[in-house]
Amino acid sequence: MAISNNFSRNLQVYRDLLKNVGSRPTLLLMRGNELLIKKMVIRSIL
Repeated sequence: MAISNNFSRNLQVYRDLLKNVGSRPTLLLMRGNELLIKKMVIRSIL
């Protein structure tokens, strides 16, 4: 639903937010009827 309080429907915006290695964005997810807030560390895949 959102990354770092950004409720965009543009995948390019989300891609830009998730490519900063070492950052810790907050994810707002909807799973079933449950709203989840998760933090994750972005790591390099290379």
